[in-house]
Amino acid sequence: MSSPVLTLRGRIGDRTLTFPLFDGVHEIGRASSCDIRLDEPSVSRKHARLQIRGGAARVEDLGSSNGTRLNGVDLTGTSDLRHGDRLDLGNITMQVDGGPMSTDLYLEQTNIREGLSVSFDEAKRTHVDDRNKKAFLFRILADAGQLLTRNLEPAEIFDPLLELVEKALQPERAFLLLKDINEDGEESDEMPSIVASNVRTGGPGGMILSQTLVRRVLEQRTAFLTEDASQDQRLLGGDSIVGSGTRSAMAAPLFDNERVIGLLYADTTNPSVHYDRDELKAFVLLANVVAVAITHARFHALEEERRRMRMELGAARRIMSRLLPRELPDVPGVSVCAHLDACEEVAGDLYDVKLLPDGKLLLVVGDVSGKGLPAALIVAGLLPAIRIVVEECRELDRVAARVNDQLFLSTDAVRFATLFIGVLDPATGHFEYVNAGHNPPLLLNTAGELEALPSAGPPVGMVPDIEYPVNEVNLDPGSRIIFYSDGLTEAMNEAEDMYGDDRLNDLLRDCPRCDVDALKKTVLEDVATFTGGAPQSDDLTLLLVQRKMNEG
Repeated sequence: MSSPVLTLRGRIGDRTLTFPLFDGVHEIGRASSCDIRLDEPSVSRKHARLQIRGGAARVEDLGSSNGTRLNGVDLTGTSDLRHGDRLDLGNITMQVDGGPMSTDLYLEQTNIREGLSVSFDEAKRTHVDDRNKKAFLFRILADAGQLLTRNLEPAEIFDPLLELVEKALQPERAFLLLKDINEDGEESDEMPSIVASNVRTGGPGGMILSQTLVRRVLEQRTAFLTEDASQDQRLLGGDSIVGSGTRSAMAAPLFDNERVIGLLYADTTNPSVHYDRDELKAFVLLANVVAVAITHARFHALEEERRRMRMELGAARRIMSRLLPRELPDVPGVSVCAHLDACEEVAGDLYDVKLLPDGKLLLVVGDVSGKGLPAALIVAGLLPAIRIVVEECRELDRVAARVNDQLFLSTDAVRFATLFIGVLDPATGHFEYVNAGHNPPLLLNTAGELEALPSAGPPVGMVPDIEYPVNEVNLDPGSRIIFYSDGLTEAMNEAEDMYGDDRLNDLLRDCPRCDVDALKKTVLEDVATFTGGAPQSDDLTLLLVQRKMNEG
């Protein structure tokens, strides 16, 4: 008998998660291909990997955006995983338990010989004999299925559904197993998980449920009945039922009229109880009611979550639209244009263009680690902080240092931002700046020559008490500065090739005298041509500033 080496348990919202871990490799993340799928924005698509060999388990982070922590310590390299450990993946906390699941229900690979079975279609066509009390009760429950389609959370209906089984069949043990379903409605290929159980006091404490039986019920959409396991010669080779003391048992697919989403099981060890074919037919109909109720509850919960997220993201978009400059300032001697394209509903990139009281122009471009709403929340605090600090202090090294310390104190260790802050004097072309880990902006003159403005300090928010050097450069008339985030140079096509710095540099050299509006259009069109139909993988920001040619 194979049983799980460890079990991961946790929660996402109101949903309880349970993942039994057997020998092998288990990838954790948001991607549908992951063995353990955690559908939560703070979890990366490929977040972490578990390796279990010979009863020993090890865990490693896969370069996730928000990091993996083992017992509160950031995970670096590969570490042992043991019973009682706490594993934090982004904002999800998983408890590591040792050994089998608490219900003592295992899925054992055995060879089950042919037993009594009925299909869902046969059960639906068959007229249940009203003289058979139990079968008649099942038929009533099936006809009353609309009573189970109330707008409840899935977990809220599991126990009431098993209570219906108890009232109708009076089994000693009943179990509800469900396949994992993602938000796109795709079913997991893994064995279903136990979501609810009902075991009478005084009954046997554990049992073994054949994996062969489970797969047969799920794949063939066929219910299974053993009327008396101890006397059924066809089952003597499969001690997974006989060995647990079971006398009579039934298993039916949870068929919601479109697909099988799990399995309903009930049995008894009472030698005086013998389930028959009519009861199996009624059990199939009840399983259908159960499946419809669960699917309805899942869809309702998913729609409610989507509605809530749409409302929250709509509010976030409105807030972010007010934070970024609605209109760029009209500055004599300077042309400015900007573009920000979020890969999700809200962006973790930022830019700012502000005319200072002394006539100089403040230019800011930044990129917060991660994407989506968590990164946007950092932007919502970071951008106003920069504006306030600049009003109080004009020395850019002090501005960067204060912003760095503030972000470090207000976020956790995995949150930081690359940041470029510069001040341009339109009259003289003098430009001083601090580059805190951001992609080097490119200075393009009218001869098509490029000069990078490199980083000279770490991103803000990583470590406190950093001194950032101030650099300076002069813009000749006609020269432009191209600011961008890594969402541009790291944009990928369907073959996962990156757009790259070289392609951007070559494109800019071919536009020695383009104004900023034409240059922005050229760059964005070239990125779109390169990526084709590939989905956008990161926020993309482009800010272009040009010192106009002298008039006359």
